[in-house]
Amino acid sequence: MEGALNENYPNDRSSRVCTCPGGICQCCLNDNCGFGTQGKGSGWENVCIDGCKDGYYQPRCTWLCPGNCQTCEQYYGSCISCKHGFYGTSSNCSSICTHTSCACSETQCDFCLDGFYNAKQFCKASCAQGCSEGKCMDDGTCSCITNFEGDKCEVCVHGKYGVHCDKNCLSENCRCTNKTDCISCKQGFFDVSPFCFKQCSVGCKDICNDEGYCTCQLQFSGSTCENCKPGYYGDNCITPCTNGCIDGTCNKDGTCNCLPKFTGPMCETCDAGYHGDTCDKLCGQGCTGDVCNRDDGTCDCEFNYKGAICDTCNDGFFGIHCNFPCLDRCYNCSSIENCLACKEGFYDLDCSNNCSVNCLGS
Repeated sequence: MEGALNENYPNDRSSRVCTCPGGICQCCLNDNCGFGTQGKGSGWENVCIDGCKDGYYQPRCTWLCPGNCQTCEQYYGSCISCKHGFYGTSSNCSSICTHTSCACSETQCDFCLDGFYNAKQFCKASCAQGCSEGKCMDDGTCSCITNFEGDKCEVCVHGKYGVHCDKNCLSENCRCTNKTDCISCKQGFFDVSPFCFKQCSVGCKDICNDEGYCTCQLQFSGSTCENCKPGYYGDNCITPCTNGCIDGTCNKDGTCNCLPKFTGPMCETCDAGYHGDTCDKLCGQGCTGDVCNRDDGTCDCEFNYKGAICDTCNDGFFGIHCNFPCLDRCYNCSSIENCLACKEGFYDLDCSNNCSVNCLGS
């Protein structure tokens, strides 16, 4: 079988570094060698079953990879990867890498080493101080460590300054280069002169400028978006003004000037004696205090009225204002002469006759 080996591979022993047998399996990956059953090593003894260690090839891994190859194909020696500092597997890694911040294998700059970016420019740009673990993408973007921000984590967060962004500005709302200056305000604040202590209106859509001016959210109005748009009020300007407000407008707290027949600080109730959505319906004249429910007109009745809305005379009274009592013998009446129902024990149109003593139950 040794003869078969010599027929397939050159016999230049000066190129052999590992030998099998002798140092059996010393160049085999996982030190695993045995009887070959396939490929060039079929029928040979002491063939490297799992392949060769880096730098070697041939069934028994006794040959060095060509040129500056770090790894090569086991049976034919084709270059797979280059040693550090070389590139070009097709030329057995004969080209020397010249850019120290690049990783090179197939080209002069395949990708950037950690801490650098922009492979097209041979990774001459360094990742920003604020990049997590000092690593960034090829466009320089990265995940930021504490106190840094920006796409490339190149600036300190508001309230911090210094090379490591570990020093405190006078105000946490300021972006500063030293403790007492203030270059810009944190989102939601404005006016750099007093260190950005003023807060943008809640009505601002995004951010406000250094005067507090901004683009308003839909339900807000005003140059600084501090007011509600007409017809609404409240902290978030989403509550409609009541329909009792003149022109349907009100202040941000809901107060307004009232239309006729409306009352209350928000014109939310009707004047005494009225009810309904537009306060144009009269309460029943028998409502106590001339006050009734705005929705349906119901109320508490004076003693001489009855009914849900107190618009009917109570039993025993009659008249426009239900203020005349019926005759004693009338249960109820429409006039002093016209009894509608008699009290127990009486009968006839004017209830003037007594029932017979023989009537059961009077």
